[in-house]
Amino acid sequence: PDRPPSAPATDRAASALDFHRLFAHVVAAEGKQYGFSFLLHAARLEGGATADDLVAIFAQLMAQGGEDGEEAAAQGYTALEETTHDDKYVRSVAFHATKNFRPGTAFMNGIPLPTSDQ
Repeated sequence: PDRPPSAPATDRAASALDFHRLFAHVVAAEGKQYGFSFLLHAARLEGGATADDLVAIFAQLMAQGGEDGEEAAAQGYTALEETTHDDKYVRSVAFHATKNFRPGTAFMNGIPLPTSDQ
């Protein structure tokens, strides 16, 4: 879908916060099953994904839930600017930094598994 005129320029690289904001909005609006679909679709994006790519996935899923495609895209761009769920994101990042988790850390029953470089 085309970006509405009032939307901010989003040809920039997608950030983890962009992903979190859209994911939280999908879960709040449509439920966890749609949130899981968002995760799967976003995971298929190649490196260098933009915020527009994430909004396109968001709009597609919201349209499947019965929203108008253009309205769903507008909601996606609005969600990129909302800070409603940022507290959870900030707490999550702080927790991972405190525990010294790195990308690729494996867990079993919520306990991080040792890796060969630890």
